[in-house]
Amino acid sequence: MMIVMKSKPANSPAVSRKEATHERIVEVVSRAIRRSGYDGTGVVALVARIAAEAPEGQALQALMDAYLSPQHIAAIENGCPVCALGSDMPRQAPEVRRAATLRIK
Repeated sequence: MMIVMKSKPANSPAVSRKEATHERIVEVVSRAIRRSGYDGTGVVALVARIAAEAPEGQALQALMDAYLSPQHIAAIENGCPVCALGSDMPRQAPEVRRAATLRIK
């Protein structure tokens, strides 16, 4: 099945920030799904695979090595959202900051 997403006509009104963010998210996720499939998209699957492939007793070290690798650091769009978005948190609404703080803790 193929789904074709249509873009807005050139003469349409300016897009809101919320709409622009939504479009950006949809584009990034759709690329990730096309590249890796549904099962290959997501942080949990990657973490589980790294831990499972590590020698016994070395799962934590393997996760840290992968997290701090030059490849991971260079590919911010595939990395940890906490690291990528942490500097943006002070500009968010109080309820967003509270929710993020609870999830991080």
